[in-house]
Amino acid sequence: MSRCCFGAIRITVAAQICAALLVIGIAVSIVLDLLQKNATTTTTSIVIKAVVFVLELICAIFVFVACGKARAAFMLPMLIYSVVSMLLVVALIILLALGLLALKSGQEIVIASIIVYCVSLALIIWFFIIFKRCHKHLNDVENSRKLSQLRS
Repeated sequence: MSRCCFGAIRITVAAQICAALLVIGIAVSIVLDLLQKNATTTTTSIVIKAVVFVLELICAIFVFVACGKARAAFMLPMLIYSVVSMLLVVALIILLALGLLALKSGQEIVIASIIVYCVSLALIIWFFIIFKRCHKHLNDVENSRKLSQLRS
């Protein structure tokens, strides 16, 4: 049995926790945007977050199905989603850094945003590693199941 978090929990449980945290995080973000409707909150940003929420929810459901049925293929949507998220956040950090060079004032806000996105990137990478390890573990379980069926 593959373990995670210094051996504290199984990798499948860790993957399920990460999937649930992703969905909860974006749901809270949408609710806060709706409750604190201000000048920076646009309908477009809420719609984009809603689309991201639906995608994360679908991927999270696949993670729970993958762990419940021990099928590695169901982890692929979350792995793909994680890679795309990493690429988008890296692109955003680069764009913010380039924008920072052009700014004369208001640099503190951009620097704070860069720091927030760097922390987000670190979390996305950490979650990706957990999802990848879970995929490998489920793949090993499937292969051992197939091997034992061939022997019997």
